[in-house]
Amino acid sequence: MWEEAKETADLVLGVDDFAIKKGHTYNTGIHNLKGETMLDLLPGRKLEELRTYAQEHPGFLLLNPKAVSWT
Repeated sequence: MWEEAKETADLVLGVDDFAIKKGHTYNTGIHNLKGETMLDLLPGRKLEELRTYAQEHPGFLLLNPKAVSWT
């Protein structure tokens, strides 16, 4: 999925957190909004957790999005 996203012209990333159990358990989805695909799902919703994820997934850091939508 990362390769496909990397090749997408004018890539727009969507980052969306959602509750599994409101107030207790959260996840974050990373989406290619141009290709309408989910790239990955990671536990948590805090910025530090996304930073840790980025360090562990070099494909994520190679993306060059035109825009990022954080909802």
